[in-house]
Order: sequence, then C-alpha cells, then structure tokens
Amino acid sequence: MTSQGVDVVVVGDVKESEVLPKLGFLSKLPNKKITIPEIKTAPAAEKTKVYFVDVKNAAQSEFRVGYLTNLKYDATGDYYRSFLMNYPLGGAFNSRLNLNLREDKGWTYGARSGFSGDDQRQRSQQPVNGLHGRYSASASRQRWQCACP
Repeated sequence: MTSQGVDVVVVGDVKESEVLPKLGFLSKLPNKKITIPEIKTAPAAEKTKVYFVDVKNAAQSEFRVGYLTNLKYDATGDYYRSFLMNYPLGGAFNSRLNLNLREDKGWTYGARSGFSGDDQRQRSQQPVNGLHGRYSASASRQRWQCACP
C-alpha cells in the first residue's frame, strides 16, 4: 500500500476536526510511486457471438445480451445520462423490465438491464476535474469550501 493515488472521502454529520486525527495513520504510508497500467479499448465485435453453457439439473438459468459501446465512465456526461435512462428501464427492482417479465407475465424471478463504464482508464488519465484537497459542503447552508494545499 502507498500514499500515491489515495483519495479519502468521509460523509456524515461530522466535523473535519473530528475526522482528521483519526486519519493520521495514513501519513505513515510509504510514498512509493505507482504506475497505473493503460487499459486498452475493447475492439468492436466482428459478428454476433452466442455462448451456451448447459448445466444439467440447474435450478436457475441466466440469459445475458450485451452490446459494446464507447461510453466511458463520467459523473455528468453521456455515461451518467445513460445510467439515469437505464434506471427505470431495468436498473431497479421496480423497473419496467422486471415489472413486465416478473410481475405481469410470471416468466422470471427477476429481470434487469445495466451497463458499466471504464472508470479506471478515466481515473488514470485525469484527476477528478483537477480537484484535490480537503472539501466540505453543507446542505443546510449551501456552502462549498476548499482547503487546497
């Protein structure tokens, strides 16, 4: 373990003066340089592939369909908007897919949809919008403060 690339996020009804002393042990971590390997983009599929695994006497089955996109993880862009779009479609237990296939038709115990982005690559290329330091935000006072070094 090293102090390089470490972000600590503390959330709750606590004061910075209460939390910082409890994180003092982190200052003892060695300051070794780390190299985050580059993650290559997956090539586009040349044709449809179907994999079938037959498990004799299986009590349950799983059916998956996938499609490769170039969406990279982001907190406010196309990935985030797609994540929000997917939530009512199949990203939650009360989604349209699950309500239709489970509740209405009784065909399955559960159905869902989802996708994932390449957050490691994004993280290695740029810090979180260049924002590093100690921050605090208060919902009751709408205050944002940076204690940047």
